[in-house]
Amino acid sequence: MLLLAAALIVATTAMMSTGPASADELSVSQLRHKMQVIKNRPGPLTNQERHHIQNLRERIRDNDDDN
Repeated sequence: MLLLAAALIVATTAMMSTGPASADELSVSQLRHKMQVIKNRPGPLTNQERHHIQNLRERIRDNDDDN
């Protein structure tokens, strides 16, 4: 069990060192999809959801600026 836990920690650390660069760089269509998923949830948007949508819009603008 301890060996399994150690292996999981090593694997997670390895993914963190290589993963975030590709995981954070979602395509514009993926970011827009995330926005639509939030907007299409039932009920009114919460402040947290509005903030998340605003962050997604900023990431789309940043992606557009990089291209």
